[in-house]
Amino acid sequence: MKFLTDTEIQLENIISKSHNDADGAMVLFTGIIRGRGKNLKKVKYIEYEAHPVLAEDSIEKLIEKSKEKWSINQAIVIHRTGRVEVNGIAVVIATFSSHRQAAYEANQFLINNIKQETAIWKKEVFDDGTIEWGKGG
Repeated sequence: MKFLTDTEIQLENIISKSHNDADGAMVLFTGIIRGRGKNLKKVKYIEYEAHPVLAEDSIEKLIEKSKEKWSINQAIVIHRTGRVEVNGIAVVIATFSSHRQAAYEANQFLINNIKQETAIWKKEVFDDGTIEWGKGG
């Protein structure tokens, strides 16, 4: 499965094509580009870069780990690459399970570990022309 995209993420496509009758719960996390950075400077946009092979492999392993640990039925992860404007969607994680607790815990596990472990970086570009690189998953 492909987890990285350089095109706008469409939430309605993810939701409508993913649910099955074994699912009693779906938890949807959507990471949105904020207008202010950690330094409180105004963000113009963010550019995400990834090592596609390493990032895809890492995300796939994290999904498998979450399925084993929480017995979720399915997990969908889509992360943007390229330029994402303020208020744009950078990442979506949807977890599906028979019960809500498993879906919540698996979803939180996925976003926390994707941010820490995947080969994705972000370049924040600020209105004042300065930039800041960071871990971007």
